[in-house]
Amino acid sequence: NFHSGDVDYEGKLEMRTAALIGDWFPIAGNGFRLSGGAMYNGNRGKVLAKPSAASTYVFNGVTYQASDVGEARGEMAFRHLAPYLGIGWGNPVAKDTNWSFNFDLGVMFQGTPRFRVAVTCSASLSAAQCDQLQRDADGEAARVEQDYRKYRFYPVVSFGVGKKF
Repeated sequence: NFHSGDVDYEGKLEMRTAALIGDWFPIAGNGFRLSGGAMYNGNRGKVLAKPSAASTYVFNGVTYQASDVGEARGEMAFRHLAPYLGIGWGNPVAKDTNWSFNFDLGVMFQGTPRFRVAVTCSASLSAAQCDQLQRDADGEAARVEQDYRKYRFYPVVSFGVGKKF
C-alpha cells in the first residue's frame, strides 16, 4: 500500500517465474558455463485507488474530482514467455563430488510492461465526459508504459547449493 498526491492506493504484487534453461560448458572441467532458455513470466502488479472525498485524479494531464470517478484500478503485466541468457559457474550434476555450489548471472528479456487503467464514471458525468475520462485513462496507461520501457530487461542473479545422497 502507498500514498501519492492525496490518494491512498491498495496494491498487490505477484512474482511468479519459472525457467527452462540449458547450459553449455565451453571449457571442460572448470564449471564455467553459458546458459540460454526461456522463462515463464507471470509477474504482475495491481492497484486500487482509495481516494478521500476531496481527492483528485490526474489522467493524461487532466484533473478529475474523485467524486466524478466511481473507481480507478491499475494493472501492470508482462508477456508470459521471455528469452533468457546468462553466464554462471558450477555444475549441479558433477559426478566427482557430493556437494555442488552454483552461481548464475543473466538477463530475462521480458519486454516493456503493459499497463491498463480502468475507471468507472459516477452519475455526475455526462456520457461525453465519461468517454473523455475513459480516453484520458487509456492515455495515462500509454504514458506510464512509455516511462517503464527501461524495465524490458530483468536482471537475474541466483546462487545454489546441492548435496547428493
